[in-house]
Amino acid sequence: MDIKLITSDMDKIKADAVIIGIFEDTDGNDIEKMLDKTLEGAVARLRQTKEIWGKLSELTIMHSPARFKASKAVILGLGKKQEFTAVKLRAAVADACRILQRKNSLDLALVLPDTGLDAGDIGLA
Repeated sequence: MDIKLITSDMDKIKADAVIIGIFEDTDGNDIEKMLDKTLEGAVARLRQTKEIWGKLSELTIMHSPARFKASKAVILGLGKKQEFTAVKLRAAVADACRILQRKNSLDLALVLPDTGLDAGDIGLA
C-alpha cells in the first residue's frame, strides 16, 4: 500500500483513492469548500441531508467523481476539531486504509484541513 500526504489540488492527484478529511464541528473549511466546489456541491448536500457528519472514522466513498483523476474520493470524518489529536488521526486513517485495501485501492493520497497539529505529528501518525 502506498500512502501520500499531498499539498497540491486534490482534483489533480492520480491515485486509486484520495482521502479528504473533514471535521464534525466546522462547516466550510478551505479543504471542504474546495472539495465541494470540485464535486459541484455534493459535500454540502450530503451535510444538509445528514448523510455525512464528520464523526471520527466516518467514511463516505464517491466512485468516479467528475473532475477527479483519482478513481474514488473518500470523505473521512476527523471528529471534533477541538478534541483532535495525532492519535485520533492515526486511528481514522488506519480505518480508512483497511476499508480501501479491501476494495483493492492500494495507491492512496491524504488531504487534510488545518488540523492544528505540527507537521511532524502528522508525519508520525
